[in-house]
Amino acid sequence: MTANIETTKESFQIELARLARLFASHEPEYGSASYPERQVRTDFLSPLFRALGWDVENRAGLSYSQREVIEEKGPTEGRPDYNFRIGGITRFFVEAKAPHENLDSERHVLQAKRYAWSTKEVFAVILTDFDEFRFYDASLEPDSRDPHRGLLLHLRYNEYLENIEKLWEFSRERVAAGSIEAMLPAEKRILRFRKPVDQKFLEDVTRWREELAIAVHQRNPGIGVRELTEIVQRLLDRFIFIRVAEDRQILPNRSLWERVQDWKAMGGRKPLLPMLNDLFHQINEDWDSGHILDIRTHPIDYEKSMLHFMNDVYDIGVQMVIDIMGSLARGESLRAVEQDTSRSRYYTFPTQEELEDYRRCNISLVDPAAIVSVIVDSYSPPHEKSGLRSMLEKVIEAWYHAEGVFQSQQETKLKTFMPPQADGKWDMGFMTNAIRVNADSATVR
Repeated sequence: MTANIETTKESFQIELARLARLFASHEPEYGSASYPERQVRTDFLSPLFRALGWDVENRAGLSYSQREVIEEKGPTEGRPDYNFRIGGITRFFVEAKAPHENLDSERHVLQAKRYAWSTKEVFAVILTDFDEFRFYDASLEPDSRDPHRGLLLHLRYNEYLENIEKLWEFSRERVAAGSIEAMLPAEKRILRFRKPVDQKFLEDVTRWREELAIAVHQRNPGIGVRELTEIVQRLLDRFIFIRVAEDRQILPNRSLWERVQDWKAMGGRKPLLPMLNDLFHQINEDWDSGHILDIRTHPIDYEKSMLHFMNDVYDIGVQMVIDIMGSLARGESLRAVEQDTSRSRYYTFPTQEELEDYRRCNISLVDPAAIVSVIVDSYSPPHEKSGLRSMLEKVIEAWYHAEGVFQSQQETKLKTFMPPQADGKWDMGFMTNAIRVNADSATVR
């Protein structure tokens, strides 16, 4: 079902002329800081694309996933202002600005291009305040050294009518016929710069890991390979988590960026890590809070591995989230209790001395056979299970030998180490903003 929007190139030209005259007659007012972006969308941009045949208001009554135009309302940071789609597939984005904004700004250009570049299927973006109209090939990675790379069309509003043919290429009729793809350069010189965002992200992570490892080792030449790997991975995990949370507007934007700028403002002579640690602890304290909405228990069998119980707790946690969301959907009130921090604490990793004590007592933190079974059952086709199992068992045996764990210790019936439990149960707590696992002498929450 589509809306019956009668539009032709001639009707578009008439409406475009009206909009251009309107803008010209009050240009100083429209160019002032008092004229906001949301108003230019209402007064000029939505009418412009409506005249191009797009069902901006969803008059066809299509579902959200199928409607032709998604226009963001209110603050739109992190999302493009318009998303133009055909058959539920996005064909291009439009990023709107108020006319008093400088569209030459590197920040505005890169913002618009990143919306498209961060997807796998959108290769084009329009940046406009109606005073100007800029069309970019956004399949190229945004580069602050050359922000305008990929600019394919740039018009001022007083040039629109003489370029009616070029603007008509953005009509629904022409886009459905492949006009956007036809406007993008197809030269091999350009195509080689285009990479899927996930491939580029993996390349970036690899490069960041190498750079971090070199920097950490230069400042701490005495640390070993394992410790260096752990430090680098933790830093990367935290940076990526924070950036994703900022992008989703879960955390304040530019949290990391502001710390780095403060560090640079102080001359960059003091260590940066303490300033970052303040941010890490702040986020941890903010997220590790809230009332507990549900607590469930699971019996402990000390003959089974820690992996067995972690899998069980994961399933319980997922079910708790499903049940809580179901209660909210039915409009039911949630019972919540405050956390009693005096009764629980986070688990800590065992020290080397504690590990040696466990080994002398024939206590193991993991059950190698259980881990092998999970890997084999999850990732191996039936006809290769025995081969993979044999290979993994040889790898584990070689590792035990390298670590000085002898065959007699391996053959001893091992119990999984767990803190003594007063009630012999795992205790799972679901909070308003997190699920966490804590341990003390009475519970594992």
